[in-house]
Amino acid sequence: MQFPEKIAALLLGEEYRTDDIGMSNASVLLFQDKVLKIQNDDAEAANEYQMMTWLRGKKFIAALLSMTKFQNNAFGRLFNLHLLYSYRQP
Repeated sequence: MQFPEKIAALLLGEEYRTDDIGMSNASVLLFQDKVLKIQNDDAEAANEYQMMTWLRGKKFIAALLSMTKFQNNAFGRLFNLHLLYSYRQP
């Protein structure tokens, strides 16, 4: 799978497996200590980002390493949002 440059630089070619348990339409890739969530750039994604930002410092949550919008079609209308989280304990 090809990732946006910013995300690829943080993953350094790590191996991953696909998580197929979730209920959303997002693609979730599991790395050794990171999770990459690829979803449509929509209101649900914006709400998730706001919630994770609000929770930071209140509870142990995954650290957001990168958020990248990536065009996914030739017409420039649809974008995917790539959210890369780290699950390393502080």
